[in-house]
Amino acid sequence: MSKLFSSVAVGGVLLLAGSTSAQVYSTEGGYAHGGSGPAFGRNVSVLRASQPPVTTLLRKRVAGVDWLERTFEEVLNWLRSESDDNVNVLPRWNSLNAEGVDKESLITLKLVDVTIAEVLSEALRQLSDDRRVAYRGRDNMLWISSKDDLGRDLPVKVYNVTDILFEVPDMGRSAPIIDLDKASQSGGSGGGGQGQSVFTGSAGQAEELEQEESEVEERLEEIRDMIIAIIEPTSWGPAGLGSIEIFNNRALVVRNTIEVHEMIGGFFKHE
Repeated sequence: MSKLFSSVAVGGVLLLAGSTSAQVYSTEGGYAHGGSGPAFGRNVSVLRASQPPVTTLLRKRVAGVDWLERTFEEVLNWLRSESDDNVNVLPRWNSLNAEGVDKESLITLKLVDVTIAEVLSEALRQLSDDRRVAYRGRDNMLWISSKDDLGRDLPVKVYNVTDILFEVPDMGRSAPIIDLDKASQSGGSGGGGQGQSVFTGSAGQAEELEQEESEVEERLEEIRDMIIAIIEPTSWGPAGLGSIEIFNNRALVVRNTIEVHEMIGGFFKHE
C-alpha cells in the first residue's frame, strides 16, 4: 500500500494534504481566523488579498518593541493604536482575573522585526507561565481571555480529504487494450452479438477498483485515530467534548475548539 497521506508542519500546525477548508496562518500563543487556503500539506496557499482587519493587524510587521515593565493595559492600547482603531481589542476581565491577570500586570519584552501576532503571543506568555491566556480574532474583533473561556466555542468543520484517500491508477498496466486483430475479425459479423470483445487486459480491473474503495474507510479511520492521538487527546470524547466522524467515506466532520481546528488544518475561518 502506498503512503496514505502527506503532511507538512507550518508554524507548528499539522496540515493535511487534500483538505480544502483549512488555512495557512497560525499563532502559537493564541488563535485567530479570517483567511483562506487549502491544507493537509500539498496545496498550501496565501491568504486572500482582501482580509479582515484583525488578520491585517496580526500579520502586520513592526520594527520591534522595547518594553520595560509596561502594564497590560498599556499593551492593549498599543494594539489598538497599531490597528488605527480599526480592531476592537476586547479583554475578558472576569476570565483573565481568574488567571491572575489584571490591567496592572507587568510585561517586559524586547523584540526586533516581528509581527503583531508574535508580540502578542510573547506578551501573553509572560502573563501566564502555563500558557493559560490566549487570544482569538474574527473580522474586526480581537478577544483576549483564558483558554478555557475561549475554548467553550466548539465550531463544526468538514474536512474534505478525498485527494489523500485515493491512489492514481497506473493506466499503463491496467487500462484496457484494443486488439486490432479481433476488431478486424468482428467487423463483418453483423449485429448478432457473437463477436468477441476488442478489449483485452481488463480482467480484474473491476475487482481492483472495488478493493481500492474498500480501503478508503480504513484509511479514513487511520487518519481519524492519528488526529485524536496526537492533537489535544484529552479534548475528544469521552474525556472531552470534541468529536470527529467519518462522512460519506470522503470527509471528516470535526467538532472541537478553534485551537484544535487550527492544529488540524491551519488558520481558521468561520463560514
